[in-house]
Amino acid sequence: MANIEDTCISLTNPIEADSSSATKLSDSLDIVILPSTTTITTNSNVSNNKEIHPRSVKKQKIADNILLSNISRRLAIRKNLHKRLSFITDIMCFLGILGIILMIIENEITFSQINNNDTMSSWCIKMVISCSTIILIGFIFQYHRLKLFLYAVNNSIQDSRATLTNRKIFLIILEILICAIHPVPHSTPPYLKASLKNIDSNSSISTPYILSYIDIDVALGLPSITAIIGLVGVFSTALVIAVLAQKLLLDRCEKYVHNFVMNIELAKEHKIQAANCVKFAVKVWYMKNRNTSLSSIRYLQVRRRLFQAIHLVQQVKQERGKLIDNCIDQIDLLTMQRKTNAQTYETKEQLKTMKILTILHLGSNEISNQGALYVADVLKYNTTLTTLWLGSNYIQGKGAQYLADGLKHNLALTTLSLSRNLIGDDGIQYLACALKYNITLTSLDLEANQITDEGMKHLSHGLEKNEILIKLDLSNNKFSDQGIQYIADVLEKNKKLTTLYLCYNQISSEGAQFLAKALQNITTLIILNIAYNEIEHEGMKYFTNALKTNSTLINLNLAWNKISDQGVYYLANALENHPENHSLFTHFVQYRNQSNQCLTTLNIAGNNISDKGLLYLTNALEKNKIITTLYLSNNKISYEGAHFLANVLANNNTLNKLYLRSNKIEDNGAQYIINSLENNTTLETLDLGSNGISKEVKHYLTSILKNKILQVYWW
Repeated sequence: MANIEDTCISLTNPIEADSSSATKLSDSLDIVILPSTTTITTNSNVSNNKEIHPRSVKKQKIADNILLSNISRRLAIRKNLHKRLSFITDIMCFLGILGIILMIIENEITFSQINNNDTMSSWCIKMVISCSTIILIGFIFQYHRLKLFLYAVNNSIQDSRATLTNRKIFLIILEILICAIHPVPHSTPPYLKASLKNIDSNSSISTPYILSYIDIDVALGLPSITAIIGLVGVFSTALVIAVLAQKLLLDRCEKYVHNFVMNIELAKEHKIQAANCVKFAVKVWYMKNRNTSLSSIRYLQVRRRLFQAIHLVQQVKQERGKLIDNCIDQIDLLTMQRKTNAQTYETKEQLKTMKILTILHLGSNEISNQGALYVADVLKYNTTLTTLWLGSNYIQGKGAQYLADGLKHNLALTTLSLSRNLIGDDGIQYLACALKYNITLTSLDLEANQITDEGMKHLSHGLEKNEILIKLDLSNNKFSDQGIQYIADVLEKNKKLTTLYLCYNQISSEGAQFLAKALQNITTLIILNIAYNEIEHEGMKYFTNALKTNSTLINLNLAWNKISDQGVYYLANALENHPENHSLFTHFVQYRNQSNQCLTTLNIAGNNISDKGLLYLTNALEKNKIITTLYLSNNKISYEGAHFLANVLANNNTLNKLYLRSNKIEDNGAQYIINSLENNTTLETLDLGSNGISKEVKHYLTSILKNKILQVYWW
């Protein structure tokens, strides 16, 4: 029975101004927001055998046609508004240019006729300028009215007054005041009121009359506008230069601090405006439910503030994005790389001639691919360098290719650290190829290099033919159980690898199963670290079964996984039944050989272990005599679990360090543990910090232990 694919068509009712959702379409002038009020959905669960009623289909088509016609009408209105705005803009531009030209002509006439009584032409030009200015101001009002109406149409607002903010009003008034500056005609010229004879006889009187207006005309004419624009330009230029100069004086660390502070301020502003959006949206909803008039001033004010908050949220998000993008600009990167490459080149030339240097630490030096090329050239010729650290740099896949080429020819390097770079799967492919040919490298650190399952596949091919590498660190990468399977397969064939770090990845119980299967067959691996992963109690069960046959693994790190009480049950079973086996199932195992005894540290902190799991463990510790240090911090142990531990401590003569920080032992549990130490002579360190123990109990227990050589941590 075939299914119809899910389709969802969101259409907009342009009449409704308070729709719940909006779809934005970018435009050259504004953003078109088409609120979605109706959604037509075709369900994929509808069977082909089930008939759809023709009347329902007809109604749906009618609704579709109505909505599409409304959208078409809305777009037509929008197009018409854009045309009218374009026409008004052209007229305003023409009037502005005409006014400027006339002001230039009027100023020239005024200055040329300063001793002449004839001012008729100047007066006529001023009248034309005044008329054009009045017409221009009228078109400014019309332009902003259409602009507000267009904004209302774009945002589904019924009343355009809701979009009129105080800032817009201020800008409109400021624009009108600037455009209103022009030379004003003061009065009719005197010779229009008298005959030519009277004008000739009174020319000495008329000249001062004309001169009295020259200063005002000049002040209101083009020179004043030019002077204002010049002053504003000079001030703005000086301000920009000052800001840029101050910014250029900041070093890289100061820029980081400045950007950090700015990001905090923007985050605070974003939260405030987001809260305002919710606040005013609720007010709008409340006023609608109270049947408040949509044209009332109060309703318009609330809607206006809602739109302002939404606009500010979007603006803050854009500013934060720009701040992140400009955190380190391209000039800084180029400068750092150029400086680092020059220093690395000098170091390379010096290393070629050095015959004594054996250890070189170049970590956290902003070395890029070019610097890696210089280092690779050194590796080809240097015969004394045995240890090289290149961690925390900017080496990418290309840089790894250079280093891999150097490793193929190197005959001295034994330890290479490339942790916290950007090598990725491409770079791992080159390094894996180098491992096939290198005959000296015994330790390789690839922590935090964005290696995925594909990179692990390449690496497994290189390890399969390598017979020198002993230690490999792949912590804090991005591979999953599939990548673990590649490594587990090669572990069965590789006869040299003794230490493997796989912590901080995405390994689950399935990946633990692959590793456990490999542990049953390998005879060289001593240390295996898979802390901070997603391994649950099922994975612990696989390790328990594997270690029954494995006789070489001493250090198995299962820190901060999810083994829980059930996983501890499997652990306790192994410790209880195989006390002679040095293979321990631990969060962190630290070992050393002393008088043929294995000094072992068992750390299972942070694994959600409760009193039930601790009971399993304490029963096993009564028979196991090789645990000297036990970490149980950051679990869920209460005073009952502390009681179980107290019973073990009373008879245990091997445990000398016990860490119980950040549990729920409280006063009763602390008293159980301290009382059990009366006959215990081996415990040297006890950590009971962050367990809710009161000050009175702390002082009391400290007084009891004052005669014992025991260091207790209460805080």
